[in-house]
Amino acid sequence: MARPILMPQVGQDLTEGKVVTIKVKVGDKVKKGDIVAEVESEKATFDVEAFETGTIIEVRYKEGDTATVLQPLMMVGEEGEAPASPDTAANSPPVQKNAPSAAMASLQAVIGTGRSSPLARRLASEARLDIRQLAGTGPGGAVVMKDVEAARGQAPQSVPIPAFAAASLTGSGIRSLQQGAGDPVLFVHGFGADLSAWRPFILNLGLNNPMLALDLPAHGGNANTSAANIEAITAAVRANIAAAGLKRLHFVGHSLGAAVCALLATGADIDVRSLTLISPAGLGPK
Repeated sequence: MARPILMPQVGQDLTEGKVVTIKVKVGDKVKKGDIVAEVESEKATFDVEAFETGTIIEVRYKEGDTATVLQPLMMVGEEGEAPASPDTAANSPPVQKNAPSAAMASLQAVIGTGRSSPLARRLASEARLDIRQLAGTGPGGAVVMKDVEAARGQAPQSVPIPAFAAASLTGSGIRSLQQGAGDPVLFVHGFGADLSAWRPFILNLGLNNPMLALDLPAHGGNANTSAANIEAITAAVRANIAAAGLKRLHFVGHSLGAAVCALLATGADIDVRSLTLISPAGLGPK
């Protein structure tokens, strides 16, 4: 059965993006984790990964096209399988976001929902305002342009925004899943998973912070590495954080990754802004 590779929603307010590069053609075989395309938002270019192993049976966009988020860029199926007809595609149920889980709600409560428009974020950055401290009057409480304009000139609300540059991640093993303002959130996956497992979670989270993730030793892009124990895994993650020059972080970990985050939080080298542990391993009965 054919499965879609979707146009990712790499920002809360993004509704479409430009297809920069298509790296595969019909008939090509792909594995989970292969980069099949590059897409561009207002701020950056992002890789699109295959989340299924199979054969490309249909490519729905060409380079330079504008694609709608969470809609199929291409289809993966079995070799020789025919793509869905236009009528079948038209009758397919629309892709919908899942309701936030309890873990998402908890993380939103810790960090703040921070919903805002791209224009509001830019204006707030220019005015050196922490947009997370502004009351929003837009849809769903989002901060919009008039909220930022109303806050301008009010010195008590003007605070430095922690600097973050995605370029600093080069060579560190940490990948940027979403750009944003404020302290970055580092997601650490569980046993048998990889950093791509966080993408659907992040799409539904609705935070404006930079979202980062990495593969643990012996997982994902680091499948050829190994670590003897939890301490060695934690040391490897700590080395990646140091290589990226990250000093202030929110940590989110699942299972094995939660245990790693808990150990990272015990060190004095990182200013841990919050610690969210989902089904943590090694911390007693669940």
